[in-house]
Amino acid sequence: MDYLVSVVQHLDAETGTGPREIKYGVLHLQAAAEVLLKSRLLREHWSLVFSDPARATSEKFAASDFNSCGTDAAVERLRNICGLDISKKDAAALKDLGKDRNALQHYGLTHSAEAVESRAGVVLDFLLRFLDTELLPLLDEQERDSITEDMTRVRGGLHSINAFVTERMNRLRGSELKGTTDSLLSCSVCGQWLLPSSRTAPTATSAPPT
Repeated sequence: MDYLVSVVQHLDAETGTGPREIKYGVLHLQAAAEVLLKSRLLREHWSLVFSDPARATSEKFAASDFNSCGTDAAVERLRNICGLDISKKDAAALKDLGKDRNALQHYGLTHSAEAVESRAGVVLDFLLRFLDTELLPLLDEQERDSITEDMTRVRGGLHSINAFVTERMNRLRGSELKGTTDSLLSCSVCGQWLLPSSRTAPTATSAPPT
């Protein structure tokens, strides 16, 4: 969650997103993606975070003395072992983010800032949905309480990330909001008219439309 808080801070359009902000926004978004995907694997079984689960031992896991799997392997295991429905688009966005992260780490911003930020918006949208559907429901009360403050900071800053808002709006128009234009309310979080009137107000750990 700390990585996501940093992402929201660095990609905030209201404070400006120059090359440095985009660089660290992408670096921390990639780190957040890896941690969150592996967190879900851990809920399934601790051996799944090893690069080679066949050679996993409880001693190495307890000592954090092992090589963990990469993002691509985590996605494959979440699909094939955990039965999660991760779309081709989301999987491709995660792969592209990894490439952007490597390029930024070693060479700085060499591609269009808008393109890099746009790809980051797709991954951020995916991670928020992943949190809401695959991680938050598995937390106990103490775990939920421990991340409430960070979740509030992340949710509160999403409306200022243009790439995220664009991706979220485009996806919602083609799915959840399709055919509901006559029954929408203004979202209390982002102010946009995209909250179906049958939905309740979002809480700190529940997902607002944006």
